Amino acid sequence: MSDGKEAARMSKEDWEALFRRCFPAVERCFASRRVGSADADDLTQEVFKELARCRVPSEPKTYVLAIARNVLARYRRRMTREQAALGAYSQHCKADREAVESNALGEGRPEESLADELDRFLKTTAHKLSAGSSELVELRFREGLSVRQIARRMKCSEDAVWKRLQRLRAILRRDHRESIIG
Repeated sequence: MSDGKEAARMSKEDWEALFRRCFPAVERCFASRRVGSADADDLTQEVFKELARCRVPSEPKTYVLAIARNVLARYRRRMTREQAALGAYSQHCKADREAVESNALGEGRPEESLADELDRFLKTTAHKLSAGSSELVELRFREGLSVRQIARRMKCSEDAVWKRLQRLRAILRRDHRESIIG
């Protein structure tokens, strides 16, 4: 393994020697940071896969350990994001379960039909919406039309309908948050 030699051009024997020389160090790196053995195996594969894309220096051990630290940092960030998403999802499921249980016990408000809830919603927010937005809500939610059908009826492009729906959703979310807080 000479300086500047591309990893892709290394012989099979050189790769095996590199692996034998660096694998224990990578394994210790992950073990010292308390990574489970199954995850450590996957991360080790990731390290050597990244190493295959790079130029391998003549003394690759510190280079390999730097790659291992980067792979571990990406793994931890991903795990943090996944845990946060899982926590949010479990909170959502818990809230749904509590709502179902309170309705089953008769503690919740009586069931409303979707049309009644939509009517009540439109009455409270109609003054905040433009005529076009009110029409969009009517077509989409009351009549149940698709974006394509709404675009034909309103004589505009489907993209325009999508953009207007996104803006409308943002307005309605903001108003809903304000009504809960204020």
